[in-house]
Amino acid sequence: MRATISGYNPRRKRAMIKAAKGEWPFKDVYHHRLAEELDALEFEYREHYLCSGEDESEFADRLAVAIWKANGGPCQVDVDATYLDELPSTGYVRDQSDYKRLMAKAKKGGCP
Repeated sequence: MRATISGYNPRRKRAMIKAAKGEWPFKDVYHHRLAEELDALEFEYREHYLCSGEDESEFADRLAVAIWKANGGPCQVDVDATYLDELPSTGYVRDQSDYKRLMAKAKKGGCP
């Protein structure tokens, strides 16, 4: 998995890194400037296994909720999932349009 977070609260950067690494053992984290006022955190690929029965889209939901909680609100979370037995990779984007739905699901105790 590889993830990129953009449009986040820079004061919550450490909390988001901790939250992301709590969901997946990402190897390294890089800080990039995408535009004059838009920073991004890029989490380096790391091979690991999804939870039993979880697919890549569900993982993207789970990671987005963890990031949003740490950020204190919505930001864009891009997940690039590579299933090693079936290349190429598939990308998932979770952003403000997904925020209410996924946070409501998380509050009800559903996955994520």
